[in-house]
Amino acid sequence: MDDCQLDSNLPMYFSEDYVPTSSERMLLYRELDAMERDEDVEQFRQRLIDRFGPLPPEADDLLKVVTLRRLGKHFGCERFVLKAGHARLFFGPDADNPFYNGRVFGQVVDFAKANAYRCHFKLDKGKMSLLIDDVNTISEAVGIMKQINTISYANASDH
Repeated sequence: MDDCQLDSNLPMYFSEDYVPTSSERMLLYRELDAMERDEDVEQFRQRLIDRFGPLPPEADDLLKVVTLRRLGKHFGCERFVLKAGHARLFFGPDADNPFYNGRVFGQVVDFAKANAYRCHFKLDKGKMSLLIDDVNTISEAVGIMKQINTISYANASDH
C-alpha cells in the first residue's frame, strides 16, 4: 500500500493569518505531504515557529496528520476517517488477504478486544473496517494509533 488517506472535517490548515501568501502555503503543504518521519515533521515545525511564530491549533493538527497517516499505513489502512466523534479505519484489500492473519493486524484486533465498548469491526464488500467511538481530535486519533502500536502481539495463531 502506498498511502493512508485522511478524511476529516476538523480544521487542519495554514491560515492566511499565519502564512500570508498562498504560494508559500502551497509550498509548505507540498513539503509536509512528502514527509514520512516524525523527525522531519519536528524540524519542519521548528522552522515554521522560527519564521511565523507559534503554531495556531489548526496548523499544529495539520502537522500531526503526518504521524496519523504513517501509523495508518503501518496498520494496513487505506483510509482513515475522523468525523462526528468517530474514527474509522478502512483496511484493504479483501478479507482473504494474509495481512489479516499477521502480527500488525493482530495488534489492531487486540486493541479492539480490550476496548470492545467503543470498537466495532465491519465487513462490507470484502473490505474490513474498524469504527472507534469517542475520537474527537487529531491528537486523540494519533494517541490511539500509538497505543495500538505498543500492544505486544505474541502469536498470530491465537486469533
